[in-house]
Amino acid sequence: MRASSILSAALAVQLSAFGSGYVQANDTPRAIDSATINAVMKLYEIDQASAKQRLESEARAAVNDFRIREAGLAGYAGSWFDPDTNSLKVATSAQEEFSRIQLLGGHPVLVARSLASLEAQRGQVVSIIGKALTERTVLSSHVDYIGNRVAIGVSADDVGPVSELLRDYEDSVSIHAVTELPPFSSGPVRGADGTRNNTWETNYGGSWICSVGVSVNQGFLTAGHCTYGKNEFPSGEVIHTRSDVPLGVAQNSTFDLSGPTDSGNPRDAAWVQTGTGWVPTAEINGYSSGTLDVPGAWSGVLEASINSTVCRYGGTSGGPYCGQVNAKNVSQCFGSWGACDTVGALTKVINGCTEDGDSGGVHLSASTGQVQGINVGGAPDCSAHPAVSGDVYFQPVTIGLGLMGRTMLTQHGSSAPTLDGPYCEGMGYSHFFCSTGYSSQGDTSVSWSWSGGGTSGTTANGTCPSDTWVTVLVTASNEYGSTNVNRSYFCRSGPPL
Repeated sequence: MRASSILSAALAVQLSAFGSGYVQANDTPRAIDSATINAVMKLYEIDQASAKQRLESEARAAVNDFRIREAGLAGYAGSWFDPDTNSLKVATSAQEEFSRIQLLGGHPVLVARSLASLEAQRGQVVSIIGKALTERTVLSSHVDYIGNRVAIGVSADDVGPVSELLRDYEDSVSIHAVTELPPFSSGPVRGADGTRNNTWETNYGGSWICSVGVSVNQGFLTAGHCTYGKNEFPSGEVIHTRSDVPLGVAQNSTFDLSGPTDSGNPRDAAWVQTGTGWVPTAEINGYSSGTLDVPGAWSGVLEASINSTVCRYGGTSGGPYCGQVNAKNVSQCFGSWGACDTVGALTKVINGCTEDGDSGGVHLSASTGQVQGINVGGAPDCSAHPAVSGDVYFQPVTIGLGLMGRTMLTQHGSSAPTLDGPYCEGMGYSHFFCSTGYSSQGDTSVSWSWSGGGTSGTTANGTCPSDTWVTVLVTASNEYGSTNVNRSYFCRSGPPL
C-alpha cells in the first residue's frame, strides 16, 4: 500500500473517532422530561430505553451535521439521521470528500448530484412549469436529500402535464400529487404562550389568535401571518394575551407579500415589542413538559438533521406534540384564505399536528432542546395525535431572527461566549485536528490561529511541524465580546498511537 493510502486510511479512522468523541463535550445528554420521552415513545412505537438511545444519537448527529455543513464541501448533497444505525449519513457527489466527512463524524454516501446543483435545478424546473402552465401550478418544492433529486408537488390533475413537460429531467426530478393544502394555524414572556391580535379583532371582528415563538431583545418573535407589523396599521398592531391583557405592539413582519422573498415566495416572520411590565425571558412554556430553558449551547439554534425528532408547543394545543423532520428549504402553498399563498424556506415535519392559534409557536429538538423554528401551519387537530397526524411546517428560527434583526435570548445571557474545550491532538503523520463547542447568545463566530496558519469554524485540521509542541489560539466572539483560549498538542511525525 502506498504511503499516501496508509496516511489517508489512518487519518480517516483516527479523525472519525476523534471528531465523534468531541460531540459530547458540548452536548452531553441532557435531562429530557417525561412528557417528551412519552411523546417520542408513542411517535415511533418504541420503549423508553430505545427512545432515550435514539435521542442521544440524534443529539450527536446534530452536532456532526452542523460541523459538516460548516465545512463548505463542494460536493455536499444533504445529510440525514439514520435511525437503523443511529448515525448521520452524509451525501456527497465528490468521493474525495469521504475522509473529511468521516473526520467530522459522518458516514459518507456517494451520489450523482450536489445540493447546490439540485437547488439550481429546482429553480429551473419551477420556472419551466410556471411559464408553460401557471405560476400557481407548483404547490410545493424541495430537494429530497435521501433520494438525491428535486421533489415537485402539483395537483392530481397536473401530474400528467407536468411529467410530460419535465420528461428530460426524470432522472433528477420526482413529481407527486398534492391532494390537500395545509392551512395556516393561526408576567414573564415565554415561547409558546398564547396571543391575540387585538387590532385585527377590533377592525375585522372574529378571533385572531396566535402564539409567542421565542423571546428576543425587547420582545418576541412570532409568525409573519400573525401580524403585518406596521405595514397595514402605521402605529403597529396591538397584541394581547389570550386573557385580553395588552402584551405589546407589532413592529415588523415579512408577510405583506412585499417583504424578502425566496423565488418569489415570502418568508413568515414577525417581531413584537413588549410593553411595560413584560420581561422577555429565555424560557419556553412546555405545557406538559413544564417550563423549558432555551439553552446557551450553540446559541440555542443547533439545527436538527433530517429524520430527527422535533416537538411543537403552542397556545391552543399545548405540547409537546412531536414529529419527524422530513425536508428542508421547502416552498409550500397554504390554502387558508381560499387562495394559494406560498411561503418559502420552510422545514417540513411529518407525523405532527397543529391547531388554530398555534401559529407563531415554537418547535424544539427533542434530543437537545435547541430551538428549531416558528410554527407556520399544517395538519389540524391534535386530539388523536400521533394516531392521527400529518405534515406541519415551521420557519427556521435563524431566518426570522435575521430578517427581523433580533437576538434570541438564551440562558447564557448577554456576555461573551464561553468555549467548551477546545480540544486538539496530533493525529500522526504530521497532521492535527482541533474541535470546540461554545455557549453564547446571538450570532457567534469561532476562529483559530497558529504559527503560519489559521481558519474559521468550530473545527480545524491540517499539517503541523513534525515532532514538536504546537500552540493554537481559538477565539469565539458575539455582540457582547470575545473569549480567547490557547491549546497545545504534540505534532507526531510517525503513525498515530
